[in-house]
Amino acid sequence: MHGEVLRPARVSTATACGCFKSITDLPKFGHTKAMQKLLSLFDRVGGEQGVRNLVRSFYDNVLKDPELAPFFENASIERLYSMQYEFFAAALDGPVKYSGLSIHQAHFGRCIEKEHFARFVNHLIDTLRAWQLSEQEIHLLISRVNTYADEVTGSAVVAD
Repeated sequence: MHGEVLRPARVSTATACGCFKSITDLPKFGHTKAMQKLLSLFDRVGGEQGVRNLVRSFYDNVLKDPELAPFFENASIERLYSMQYEFFAAALDGPVKYSGLSIHQAHFGRCIEKEHFARFVNHLIDTLRAWQLSEQEIHLLISRVNTYADEVTGSAVVAD
């Protein structure tokens, strides 16, 4: 039949013309590598709940580290989780704005050295690998976190 357009078989979510109403109506086939690139890192780790779980998993490891645990002895762990959720959600391109103190203010006077920061980052890398993010995604997030190294360790001159 000349000029006839072949369309996929209609499903219940398709409109009368055979088009889907929205992207959420498309059949579920799982995420291909191309589709994963379209998802934000925030979505890749499971959205809000996924980031909250990632933060808890990460800090479970940090708080067990004898070199890092002392930095959190007097911290409200629930507040820490809340602020770190915001920080990581924003770093993962999520729809969240960090509302805590500046990084410099939050870490000022804590005597955090570059070696401590490196241990912290290594725990984060291990956690992200356990969450099966790609090496490229891990590198992207770690490069974002590393931009704060001087503010965390007090090596930078910062005006707050």
